[in-house]
Amino acid sequence: MKTLIKSWMLIAAAAMAFTACTKDSVEEDNTLKPVQLTIQAGNPEVSGIDEQGTRTEMQGATPMWSANDQIGVTTTASAEASANHQSFTNDNESSTQTTTFSGSITIPAEGATLYAYYPYSNNGLGTGNKVFGALVDLPINQNPTATSFDGTADLLVSKPVQVTSTTTSIENMQFKRVSGVLKVVLLDNTTGDAITGQHVNTLSVATDESQTLHLAGRVVLDFVNGAMTAPYYNHSRSVVAHYTSATQYAIDGTNATYLNVYPQTLPTGTQLIVAASTEGYTINKVITLGQDIEILPGKITTLRIGIADEHITAAETGMALPFTDDFSWISTTSTTALRLTDYPKGTSGEELYTATEYTYPEAPALKFGSSKNRGYFTTADLDLSQPFTVIVHAKTYGSDVSSLQITAGEAVQEQALTSEYAYYSFQFDPQGNKAKVDVKVTGKRGYIDYFQVVAGHTAGLPPVLTLTSPTSVSADPAGEQITVTYSIENPVEGETIAATATSSDAPATWIHDFDTTTDGQVTFTVDANNGDFRSATVTFTYATAPAQTITVSQLSSTPIEGGYVEVMTTEEVTAGEYILIGEFSGTPYYLPNTDAAGAQPVSTTLPASVILSGNTITNPTADMTWTLTASGSGFTVSSTADPAIFMGTTDSNSGLRISSGYNTHVWTFTKTTSSQGWEILNTITSRYLAGYKNNNWRTYTGSDTNQNGTFRLFKKQ
Repeated sequence: MKTLIKSWMLIAAAAMAFTACTKDSVEEDNTLKPVQLTIQAGNPEVSGIDEQGTRTEMQGATPMWSANDQIGVTTTASAEASANHQSFTNDNESSTQTTTFSGSITIPAEGATLYAYYPYSNNGLGTGNKVFGALVDLPINQNPTATSFDGTADLLVSKPVQVTSTTTSIENMQFKRVSGVLKVVLLDNTTGDAITGQHVNTLSVATDESQTLHLAGRVVLDFVNGAMTAPYYNHSRSVVAHYTSATQYAIDGTNATYLNVYPQTLPTGTQLIVAASTEGYTINKVITLGQDIEILPGKITTLRIGIADEHITAAETGMALPFTDDFSWISTTSTTALRLTDYPKGTSGEELYTATEYTYPEAPALKFGSSKNRGYFTTADLDLSQPFTVIVHAKTYGSDVSSLQITAGEAVQEQALTSEYAYYSFQFDPQGNKAKVDVKVTGKRGYIDYFQVVAGHTAGLPPVLTLTSPTSVSADPAGEQITVTYSIENPVEGETIAATATSSDAPATWIHDFDTTTDGQVTFTVDANNGDFRSATVTFTYATAPAQTITVSQLSSTPIEGGYVEVMTTEEVTAGEYILIGEFSGTPYYLPNTDAAGAQPVSTTLPASVILSGNTITNPTADMTWTLTASGSGFTVSSTADPAIFMGTTDSNSGLRISSGYNTHVWTFTKTTSSQGWEILNTITSRYLAGYKNNNWRTYTGSDTNQNGTFRLFKKQ
């Protein structure tokens, strides 16, 4: 008869007496200090050295079991027996002194001897160095904390327990530590205490090649004798501690690195190579043992290593901060992914970026990702040895749901993006003096038009200047005062908004007396225009924010009789007589108002007799003019020469029509800052007029689709 044991309540007694040593010598402490636990062993806190600085041991510390810990449980004690090996998992979701491990294992009716070990190994059971047991890896690369060793490298073996087929729990299982612990303390004997306060990123201890003294690798945990064998597979003469910003410690002559190693005697004359890296230095020292060192199971052996000037080298560092890219190097739009060679280099030709995939130029921004692939770029090595901040100006692509993921060294932060551009700030702890920053848009696609890595956590977000009033203004020909409103995000103390007016790169003196004393608005004066039509650009600046502009246009106070003057704002579009021009590469085309008999009309160049000068057309031909008649929210568009002919569309990209029967088609005319100049929408078919080619005007459901020209609208005076 066989039954299944469902769960176990275990008590572990971990032997934790350790040795200490002074510089180039070793002192042993053989006092065992069992700690009675309810499934506990591993990850003990480690106290500092005592006032005399000669002896160290784990004192007053409580070993803990961690969430998701697994132990191996078996009744198999020899290679000849049938394999019976299972993993039991910690039931608790947090670190605790007392826990239960749950699992199941077959127990014969006559009973069996139960063995357990930590951590559970997928390598299973087997024989190594002529010993049978669990095949477990004592890691070469370990991840200790500032005060303790790596718990996953803390190899434990239980005391055998007799069980029967009716056993459902074990309440007194004892474990003992079978690995030894090296504690390495770096003592700063350098000029000016160069390494004091430096943070240890890595530290390794290695034996020389003259002897086969392996410190880590695959070992056999001997259940019967409660010990481990020497490493027999993937063995290594070195062990390496790796730290993150959350686990590293500062060198102060007391803090130390803890490494789990194979217990053994290191004979007199053995050379130990100690190497470390910090944010500012690489450290290397070779010591020759003047006496045997006994590394015992469950004990700490302390190596106190004096570091002098000859043992340190200033570490290579990455590029100094700040690192800034406003992507002004992007001047085109393309669906071809950028290569690394397309990215800019530094002023001395150095690489600023080291990797990219699925990023695209879409001036003035960098587009990340395609419909199927996520995009990213990676910087060159940066000096991130001090706290720093990553600032990004980004948004999603269209309606995509995307996030911005920043990886700096070993740290990762993520923030959801919105459909409007916004600044995002990510504060990081130090990540070393040579670390890269990886910027990725996850989920789907997105845009970035500003990226900066700056030292410290005090850097504010860059200011953002936004104009909240129309960006095209038509001034009264008789002159007037105009007020422009604005908002500022992330204001800079002591900074104020400024404005200037220019026309053809020269000062526009007819716009003057800028008043910025009222928060949120700028007021200026526009003189009366006694000459021809004129326009100017008013530029608003604030601190380091990108400048914003508006266009101010002004008709003559004495307009040309019978002339057609360009309309510059949506509000100026009222019922009347108009000419519609489409410019392609600087050449104007017009749409004839004659009946196209159901075919798609063909636009044509202006006759030689027609004069287009600046913003005025004179002497138009009869087939050029259209009459806009108010209708609902817009206008019907009919031929001035033949009022029975109207402009309309079918529900097709090639559906522009000029014919009778479209008298119910209502159009709206909206001035836009986009390259097409105007959004001209048929509200009946929800299609926009588009200058697909100079002589081929089409209609699309998207306002920006295939807009390859610029529309201009001229109204009869």
